[in-house]
Amino acid sequence: MGGLIDLITVYRRSNGKRVNVLSATIDDKTFMKAIDFCKHHMDDEPSTKKTVFDDITSPEMSPWDKQFISIELQDLLDLADVADRLDIKKLMVVTSKEVSHRFSNMSKAEKKKYFNIIDDDFTEYQKHMIRLENDYHRYNWESLY
Repeated sequence: MGGLIDLITVYRRSNGKRVNVLSATIDDKTFMKAIDFCKHHMDDEPSTKKTVFDDITSPEMSPWDKQFISIELQDLLDLADVADRLDIKKLMVVTSKEVSHRFSNMSKAEKKKYFNIIDDDFTEYQKHMIRLENDYHRYNWESLY
């Protein structure tokens, strides 16, 4: 958590308003939530995992972390974005696990609604051209083997 002091200094100078970090605007609520996470985990031992992906696939999550990420989905996505931009790996792992868990529990219809995906907005001609293109690629791919 080496840059934590610098981040707090930047926040104090901004008078609690939005903070620009790496060309990204972070609202104060999300920024303070990331700071709270860093404060809580400041004395943790470094991860023994070889890569971040090992952390993501391991099922362990502390009760504090589970309670910490019990927030609205959009707030969770904002927090994951902050973790990525500020390179807070442990927060990135925790938020990624939760985002993955929440999306895996959504139905196809819920995902479409969340991402504002319209079922069928192609014309018949566009559908036909897509089918032709897919068939062309499928044929060329199969002919390689």
